[in-house]
Amino acid sequence: MAIQLAEGIKDEHEESEYSAVHFDLDLVVALVAHTIAEKKVGEEYILLEGLCNNRKLAQEDDRLSLRFMDELFAVEKGLGEVAAVISLQYREEETTFLEDKFEEFEEKVVEVKVEKLEGEDGEEEAEAAPAEEEDGDKKPVFDPSAFKWTVTNRRAKNLPQVFRDYKGINFHPEVKQAKDFGDSSSDQVTRSLDAFCARVLEESSARYLYQQVIFSE
Repeated sequence: MAIQLAEGIKDEHEESEYSAVHFDLDLVVALVAHTIAEKKVGEEYILLEGLCNNRKLAQEDDRLSLRFMDELFAVEKGLGEVAAVISLQYREEETTFLEDKFEEFEEKVVEVKVEKLEGEDGEEEAEAAPAEEEDGDKKPVFDPSAFKWTVTNRRAKNLPQVFRDYKGINFHPEVKQAKDFGDSSSDQVTRSLDAFCARVLEESSARYLYQQVIFSE
């Protein structure tokens, strides 16, 4: 699976080869759990970086093969609860999934049997054959067109939408601009991460915070 980075961005961390999206999800979680146990980390929070990056994959089929929901559940099951998320990116993502596309069904054509009868004047007259009585014990055939179905095929939810669904009313979205944290990209990354971690540690209201930091391309 190929990694697609933003134009002009170099692959300094060799994500094209070592990104977590290239490896089995259970193996990645097991490796992180082993590292935490080996380091004997006693902190209340642990900052994980590099997961939920399938949007960087160049091919759509590859992006759809690894769902954000699967990664989020795997982390909570194997490592612990996800208390907050910070996302460093170039475009803001919608936090609410808009169900604006619905399945369309072809109209059913009902066939009516017609019998030809000869009238008194010799002309043929058409008379509809009586409908057969349905068996009272026979269950009606399920008709999907009788319901309204949203189109979900190949319309995966992004990470903030999954996080919103999972955390419910406690979900708290927030968008910040990288330029507010400094002039250089390195300062923007480090300072935004420092500010985010400080809030999670010090503010109870930061629990289930989903913060997007938007960088200029």
